[in-house]
Amino acid sequence: MKVILVVLLLLVTAVSAQTPDNDALFGTFGVRADAARIRLATNSTNIPVTFQTTTFGWKNGPPGDQEYDDHTWGFGYNTDFYGFKIVPNTVSYFFSNESKYRNGVAGFVDPPFMSEHYFSWSSPDGLINIRPFGFTVQYDTGNVSHEYHGEFNFFRHASNGGGQWGIWHDDGFLDLRIAPNGRIAFKNNVTALLWQNAEATNVLAPIYVDDQNRVVVGGGQVTTVINSQYLSYKTSVKQGDTKILGAQCAAIPDSAGGVDDKRAINDTLACLRSHGLVAQ
Repeated sequence: MKVILVVLLLLVTAVSAQTPDNDALFGTFGVRADAARIRLATNSTNIPVTFQTTTFGWKNGPPGDQEYDDHTWGFGYNTDFYGFKIVPNTVSYFFSNESKYRNGVAGFVDPPFMSEHYFSWSSPDGLINIRPFGFTVQYDTGNVSHEYHGEFNFFRHASNGGGQWGIWHDDGFLDLRIAPNGRIAFKNNVTALLWQNAEATNVLAPIYVDDQNRVVVGGGQVTTVINSQYLSYKTSVKQGDTKILGAQCAAIPDSAGGVDDKRAINDTLACLRSHGLVAQ
């Protein structure tokens, strides 16, 4: 590592007085240094690849540290540290690292200081400028916040056969239909899946497994509508501890009239009671 740094410094020193016409002395790349910039430019297009450092002074810090310096460094293609294109009508991008950053109002404690690291990209005409990804690390907690823009495509490792297993679209849709084992696992007795209610005033837990391994539907908060052609169950359906649906009762012969009416009525009542439709 020390050898590489020494060679790089020698190159910068050797060409600091060179003109762009002397770039050919170094093969495909010319090396120039001005202030806090190291610039590599191709002979064919003169589009630079740069390594730059600079310091930004801010006055929006919290009490006791309102004025502070943000020492930054980065490297990129066809751009300076301020995001301006060097060669027009050409794509540009830059990876930037800011050592001390704060998106706050002077005199207020929150938010905290953090370091910020991000990749910025600009279209050739300069009309599209985005940060495809970046992250911040808070000074006081070490908490990391990631930001990503666009669609995610997930692929399996080559040792597992490769191939795509999922897509996370930039509208929020996570599609696992092509996954060979597309599952999501949660702990029991946790309302992991939440839906916003119609009034947008609360969230609802439509289904989860409680601490007695029972599947809870509706969470006791709302009316559950089962919009299916058939409802199939193995044993019975209960309201609390009372069965309301279960195995079909044995056939009850029609009454022959007279005293046989009592038998038919009693058998019918027994069936209704077994299903919880009539109290015992």
